[in-house]
Amino acid sequence: MKLAIVTPWFGRELKGGAEQQAWQIAARLATRGHEIEVLTTCCRSHQDDWSTNRLPAGMSTEPEGFSTRRFPVVPRDRAAFDRVCGHLLSLPPEALRVGIPPVESEDGAIFADELIKSPELLLFLSDYHWDYDWVLFLPYLYGPVLHGLSIVGQRAAFQPCLHDEAYAYLPQVAEAFRRCGKLLFNSDGERELALRLFGPAIYPKSMVVGEGVETPGSADGVANGSVAAAADDPYVLYLGRKDAGKNVPLLLKAFRRFRAARPNAPLRLLLAGNGEVDLNGQADTAQDLGLVTEAEKEHLLANCVALFQPSQNESFSRVMMEAWMHGKPVAAHSACLATAVAVERSRGGWTAGGEDEWAALFAEVARAPERRLAELGARGKSYALELADWDRVMERYEEALAPVEVRPPDDVPPGFAPAEINQFLPNLSYGDAISNHAIWIRDRLRGFGFVSNIYVRYIDPRVEHECRVFSPDTLHASDAAIYHHSIGSEITPHLLEFTGPKCIVYHNITPAEFFLPDRPDFAHVLRVGREDLPKLAPDFEVAVGDSSYNVAELQADGFHQPTVLSIAVDPQKWSFDPDPELMVGLQDGKTNILFVGRISPNKKQDDLVAAFAEYLAFDPTARLIIVGKAEENDPYAAHLLDVIRDLIGFGDSVFMPGSITEAQLAACYRSAHLFWSMSEHEGFCVPLIESMWFDVPVLAFASSAVPETLGDAGIMFTDKSNLRELAALAKLMVSDRELRGTILAAQQRQREKFLPHRVTRRLVTIAQDLVNADQAALRRAGKRWPQLQSSGEVAEINQCLPNLSVGDAISNQAIAIRNTLQQLGYRSKIFARYHDPELALECEVFSEQVFAGSKAVIYHHSTGTDIASAAQRFRGPKALIYHNITPAEFYAPYSRVATERLRKGREELRSMAPDFPLAFGVSRYNVAELQASGFRNAGVLPICVDHRRWEIEPDRDTLAALSDGRTNLLFVGRITPNKKQDDLIKAFAEYLRLDPDARLILVGAYEEGDAYAEYLDKLSAELRLGDSVLRPGLIPDAQLLASYQTADLFWSMSEHEGFGVPLVEAMSFDVPVFAYDSTAVPETLGGAGELFPDKSDPAALAKRAHQLVHDSELRKRVIDAQRKRRSDFGPEKFIPILEQLAEQLCSPAMPVVRQHVRV
Repeated sequence: MKLAIVTPWFGRELKGGAEQQAWQIAARLATRGHEIEVLTTCCRSHQDDWSTNRLPAGMSTEPEGFSTRRFPVVPRDRAAFDRVCGHLLSLPPEALRVGIPPVESEDGAIFADELIKSPELLLFLSDYHWDYDWVLFLPYLYGPVLHGLSIVGQRAAFQPCLHDEAYAYLPQVAEAFRRCGKLLFNSDGERELALRLFGPAIYPKSMVVGEGVETPGSADGVANGSVAAAADDPYVLYLGRKDAGKNVPLLLKAFRRFRAARPNAPLRLLLAGNGEVDLNGQADTAQDLGLVTEAEKEHLLANCVALFQPSQNESFSRVMMEAWMHGKPVAAHSACLATAVAVERSRGGWTAGGEDEWAALFAEVARAPERRLAELGARGKSYALELADWDRVMERYEEALAPVEVRPPDDVPPGFAPAEINQFLPNLSYGDAISNHAIWIRDRLRGFGFVSNIYVRYIDPRVEHECRVFSPDTLHASDAAIYHHSIGSEITPHLLEFTGPKCIVYHNITPAEFFLPDRPDFAHVLRVGREDLPKLAPDFEVAVGDSSYNVAELQADGFHQPTVLSIAVDPQKWSFDPDPELMVGLQDGKTNILFVGRISPNKKQDDLVAAFAEYLAFDPTARLIIVGKAEENDPYAAHLLDVIRDLIGFGDSVFMPGSITEAQLAACYRSAHLFWSMSEHEGFCVPLIESMWFDVPVLAFASSAVPETLGDAGIMFTDKSNLRELAALAKLMVSDRELRGTILAAQQRQREKFLPHRVTRRLVTIAQDLVNADQAALRRAGKRWPQLQSSGEVAEINQCLPNLSVGDAISNQAIAIRNTLQQLGYRSKIFARYHDPELALECEVFSEQVFAGSKAVIYHHSTGTDIASAAQRFRGPKALIYHNITPAEFYAPYSRVATERLRKGREELRSMAPDFPLAFGVSRYNVAELQASGFRNAGVLPICVDHRRWEIEPDRDTLAALSDGRTNLLFVGRITPNKKQDDLIKAFAEYLRLDPDARLILVGAYEEGDAYAEYLDKLSAELRLGDSVLRPGLIPDAQLLASYQTADLFWSMSEHEGFGVPLVEAMSFDVPVFAYDSTAVPETLGGAGELFPDKSDPAALAKRAHQLVHDSELRKRVIDAQRKRRSDFGPEKFIPILEQLAEQLCSPAMPVVRQHVRV
C-alpha cells in the first residue's frame, strides 16, 4: 500500500493527541512494509505562529522508514480568523443545533480559509494524489485538511478526531465528511457523534479503527518520592490537562460534595498533568501532583482504585484505555459520546453528568468491594485490548486502506446470458416505497449487465425520467418480466398473457374493509387486486414478497415456493443537506413525534392524534409531525382534520406538511425524538427502517408485517385501548436516556439487515432463475434436499479467504465448493476481504461477525492475512484448505510488501495447527507442508477442474488472430516471479531459431506498475522479440478458450506450484504439456505430459519443445497419457471428498476449539 498522510504539523517530539496519532500511524505502517509519505507544512507545531516557516521545505526520510515532505505556509488574515474563532468559542452548547450553521456563511469561509495556509501543499495534492492508493487526512479542523479533502475526493480517507464543539457544526466540515471516500474513527462514540451531526449517509464508508496505547510496563522502581507517598491510601486518579476545558472544576466540586457527606472516607483524589488547579481547602484529601514521568504515571495507574475522566470534549481518551489496560474501572462524562459509549459498551465503569452524579460516583467507588472494582476493570481491559492494541489497530488500518483494484467489468457477469428484464407496475410516484423499490431493482439489474427499464400506466411528473409508458408491445419485447402487484390494475391481464419468464413481487394489498365506508370505488379496486392473486399463481415461475407476511399470503393463494425479497434501505440515499428552514423550525426545543406514511385509513393517523392528545398531558409543548400525501377530497383526510380540531385544536401542536421533498423529509427525521406508528396494516413499512438510520426510537402497533420489519428493535404494543399508558411509554422513550440507549442499540443491529448488499444477493438469484430455465426446473423437481441438523435447521458452512479474483484457481475452488455444498443441501456463502467487481455477486465482504451464523467454517490459506487470526478465534467446527504459499524469496527483489505478506502467511500456518482439527491440501505436496507445520489430521481435497466451464463459444476475434498458421506456445498463470515467465521468454528466444514464425502467449493477471511485469517487458525488448511475445493480461473465458484451442504446446518454467490448474486445462484441450519438474507439478501431471528437471540449457529445451510441436508420433503418445490423467480431476472425484468433509464438520462428534491460545 502506498499511503500519503496529510496533517498540518508533524514531528516525533510533538505531544498533541492528533500529532502523536499521525506519527504512530506513519511509523507503524512503515514498519509493516507499507510505503508511507507524510505531507505537512513547515510550521513547527500548533503552539507556533501558523504563518511562520520554522522547518525547511522539501523531503526527508525518517529512521522508521517513511518520508516526510514539507511545504511552506503563507500569511493569513489572523485578525479575521480570531474574530470568527472567538465567536464560535463563545457559543454555549445549547446554541449548537444539527444542520444549522453556527455563523454566517462568510464567517464560515473565513474560518476554513484563514487557519494555517499552504497553497503549495494543496497544489501538490492536486497534481499527485493519484500516485497514492489513499490519502489520509487528520484531524478535521484545519485548512490543509478541509481544502485537501475537496481536491482528493473519493481517494481521501478522513480521520477527523471529531469533538462535539462549535467548529464541527460548520458546513465546510459537513462537506468534508460527504466528499471523502472513507471515514476512520478513533472510537465508537466518535462515529455516533458523526452520524448524529452529518446523518446516516456516512455510515457505509465509516469504520472504527481505534487508537493504540502502550501495554503497561512494570511499576517497579517508583517506590519512593512524592508520587509513591501520595499513592499509599486508596485514591481516584485524574490524568490530563487541568483546566475548565477538561471539566476539572466539576470534578473538584463533586469531590468536595462527596467529602462533605462522608468526611471520614479514606478515598482521596490525585490529579496529574499539565496546568495548575486550585484545590480550595481540599489539600488534605486531594493532591495536585503536577507533571509526572511515564514511570510515575504507570505507578499511579497500577495502584489507583479508578480513573475519572470528566471531559465532555474527546474523540478518544488515551488515559481511559491506559487505565483499562491496567485493569482499573473508569468513569466518563455521560455527555461525551466518545467516552460514554466506550464505558457503556465495555461495561468497564460508570457514566455521570452533573455534579451530584459525580459526587455519588465517588461515594460508590469508596464503598465498592475490591472484587466489584476488579470485575469492572477486567471488562474494560478486554475492550481496550481489542480497540487500543497497536497490532490490531494497524490491522484495521490495513483493512480499511487496502488498495482497491478497479477493473472494467465485462458487459455481462459470468453465468448470465444477455437479456432484457423489465419491470411493470400500475404507477410510479415520488417518495413511494414500491416505486423506490422498483427503481432500486432497475439500477441493480443494469449493474449486473441486463437491459432493464420500468413501464407504468400513470407517471408522477417528478419521476418521469425514471420510467416509460406501458404498452403491450413493451411487455412482449422483454426477455423476462418483473411485475409489482399491490392493487388491481388493467396491466394485470397483459402479464398473464406474457409467455416469457416472469416474477411477481407482492407488496401486499390493503384490505378493502378499511376503505369501504368512505371510498367504495377504491375498495372495489383493492378487492379485485386480491381476487387476481390466485389467478396469477399458475403463470409466475418466480414469486417473492417483500416480507414473510406477504409471502404467507402468496402461499395461501397457490404460488409455488415464494420467497422473501426485502426492500433495500440504503443510508447513502440521504447524502445531501436537510432542508435548512425546517431544521431551524423543528429544533426550537420542542419534542418532535414523527409518523411518515400516506394519509390512509389503514395507517390510522386518527388513532395517533388521539394518543398524542394524551401525550400532551406529559409534555404540553410537544409537536406531532404527520408526513404523507392525502388524496384530493379524501374523506379520511377530512376526518383526520376533524379529530385534530376536536382533540387538540388547530394550533402548532400538529404539523402536516403533506408530500414533501427528500431534503424536507431528512429534516423531519434528523429533528425527531420518536417515531410513533398506530398503523393496522403494513406489508413492510420502510419508514420504520429509515427512522432506525436516523437513530430515532420506534414505537409501533404490532400489526401485519411490522413485527417482522422491527425484529427485536423498537418497542411494539398489541393493545390500543389505553392511550394514556401508551402516551406514558412514549414519554419514557423520549426522556429516559438508558431506555433510549437500549432501544437504539437494538435498532442499529436491525437496520443492517436491509442494507443493499444483503438484499442484492436475493435479487441475483431471481435474475438467475428468470434466465436459467434449467435451474428453475431443477428446483421445481425437488432435487435439492436440505441437510438438516438435529434442531431441524439447515446447516450453514461458510468459506473465508483473503480475496476473490476472476480466473484465480483458489477463487474458482471456493466457488465450486460453495455450489457443491448448496447442491448437497447446505447453506453456504463465501466471505472475502477483497473481491474483483465482476465477482461481487459471488461473495460478501468479510468481517469477523460472519462467524456468528456459521455452523462451520472452511478457511482457505494462501498468504498472510488477518483473516487467519479471525478463523483461529472461531470456536466452532472448522477446516483449513491449504493452497500453498509461494516462498517469499521469489518476491524479495520486486516487492517488499508481498515478501512480508508471504512470510507472515508461513508463520500463520505454523500457529494455526493446534486450532484446526481438519486440514486439507489441494495436493500431496501441500499436505506434506501441513504435516511439517504440525497439522496432524491432513488429507487431500483436489481442485475441481470442471470442464463444463468451457461449454461456451470461443471468442471469434481471438480465434481468428491465433489461427494464422503460426506456432502458438502458451503459458497461463499470474505474472509473478515464481512462475518464471522470464526463463520462459529466454527459452523462447532460442526456440525462434528453430521456428521463426512462432508466438509465445503469456496469459495472466498482473498489477499496473508491477516491477516483475516491467522486467519482462524490458527482457523482451532486450531480446528483440517484438510482437512474438503476447501478454494480454487477465482475459475472459471466451478468449482463454480460444487460446487453448489454438495452442500447439503448453510450456511451463514455473518453480513453485501448489497444484497448477492450467496444466489440467491444457490436457483437457489435448495440448501437450512441457513443464519444469518442481513442487506439485509432477503430482498434478501424474506421469502425463513431459517434465524436464534442468533449466540450465535453454537451447536444449527449445529443441525438445520443437519436437513436441512437430513430431506427430511424440505428440500422440503425450496426448494419450494426458487424456487418461485429466479424468482424475472432475467433479466426480471432488464431490465425495467434499461431502465427507461437510458431514464431518456438521457431526456432533466434531472437535470444537474451546479456547483460543495465541501463539
